[in-house]
Amino acid sequence: NLKYKVALKQKFTRKDFEDIDLVIALGGDGTFLDVAKFVKNQLFLGIKSDIKSHGYLMCADASQDNYESQGCIKRILEDKFKTEKLVRLKLEIFNGNKIEDYAVNEVYIGHKYSSGMSRYVLNFNNKEEKQMSSGIVITTGAGSTAWYSNIYHNLFWKFGFLGSSFNKDSEKLKFVVMNPNRHGINICKIKSGIIKKGDTFKIEPTMNFDGCISVDGNTKERLYEFNRGAIVNITLGDYLRIVKF
Repeated sequence: NLKYKVALKQKFTRKDFEDIDLVIALGGDGTFLDVAKFVKNQLFLGIKSDIKSHGYLMCADASQDNYESQGCIKRILEDKFKTEKLVRLKLEIFNGNKIEDYAVNEVYIGHKYSSGMSRYVLNFNNKEEKQMSSGIVITTGAGSTAWYSNIYHNLFWKFGFLGSSFNKDSEKLKFVVMNPNRHGINICKIKSGIIKKGDTFKIEPTMNFDGCISVDGNTKERLYEFNRGAIVNITLGDYLRIVKF
């Protein structure tokens, strides 16, 4: 006697998530990330059905023979589960209209092509700097073991520099400027940092074209323009309540 509805990936809308107590993402980590954008205060359960996915964010594995015996839904109904807090990044883009998105892992801001130069003005805690670089990556604790950590050499991890990973429930974000300009004009002095609750992190592009913002590695539905005239704010967002057993 449970009421439920099925929403297909790339077709669901925010309306599909209204008046819902439990959201289940069935697929791989990519599906989990795309669904998470619409999840607010609901319980969130990830079930891996894509054998090609690492399933890093998933709680159960539908490809395993013992999946039926796990009885995930039954255990949730009987209140026999735990929750894990997963802090998110809140992204706001102002460019005539306001765009709002939430990242579970990270946000990349810069030139669309790796060979291009990213040009922008960075304002971090009231310190403003005009920069040229290969772009900026801002990560959550969940994303700190992925792309962000690979930007730094293993040697830096050992000494506990900003490149080290941190817990998923840590109420902070970290950012790093990739290949910061060191010569000529617009030399980067702000190269990395920690964004905490109440901190300001604003970016304004000085590029006329080919600027982009990618949320959680998405290159289609969550790839936004980052060209002159836009204003981008990054803040500490709310958290997801992930079901764990």
